[in-house]
Amino acid sequence: MSKIIQKSIYGSVAILKAYCKKCEQTSFVVDGRYTCCGELLVKIPEKERIKREVEGEIRRSNISLKVKQEILEEQENKCIYCENILNELWWNKKKSKYIKLRIHYDHFVSWNYSRDNHKYNIFASCHICNSIKSDKYFADLISAREFINEERKKKGY
Repeated sequence: MSKIIQKSIYGSVAILKAYCKKCEQTSFVVDGRYTCCGELLVKIPEKERIKREVEGEIRRSNISLKVKQEILEEQENKCIYCENILNELWWNKKKSKYIKLRIHYDHFVSWNYSRDNHKYNIFASCHICNSIKSDKYFADLISAREFINEERKKKGY
């Protein structure tokens, strides 16, 4: 296994990857820490080897109706981020009217990064939270919720 630090290109996104001695695997590096265990990367080099990554599926496949229903049941028909009930009317303070929270199926680790269309990477979210999250990467669900709910407040939702 290569112990080189590299910048991996996924579509138009570049992510730093490095070998973690503690976990004995190559892992993404976010904010100077390995995503596998949270250990601090001792030295981030000025130059990295750049490698275009093509992992997983080339095209996004549709999520089956069965999987969508399972996801909604597991989440009790609530947005994974703001926990509002999906497909229900919700008071929009910003527009001073009721709007319907439309269901969007969101890749927690963006398709651009992971090419991962499996159920464990997909959550049901409302259209507002999904547009705020976009293709941002979060270490965990708690940090994603904190960021998205803070942005919702700033935007008047």
